[in-house]
Amino acid sequence: MTANRVLENWIYWIVVDAAAIFLYHSQGLALSALLYLVFALMAVYGLIQWTKQYRSQKQNQSQNLKSNT
Repeated sequence: MTANRVLENWIYWIVVDAAAIFLYHSQGLALSALLYLVFALMAVYGLIQWTKQYRSQKQNQSQNLKSNT
């Protein structure tokens, strides 16, 4: 359950960064928009890595439960 909340946080960061990119770019602040683009890419990478790890742990737990019974 905690892992799901952490995964949701990555999605929130991606949305916030996307909004910041739009706002900074519309105000002509290209370097700030670029910085938030980097942040967004890092958040997407983090989401992918956390999702992979979560699925792997979940699969290992289900295999452990099957082997214990």
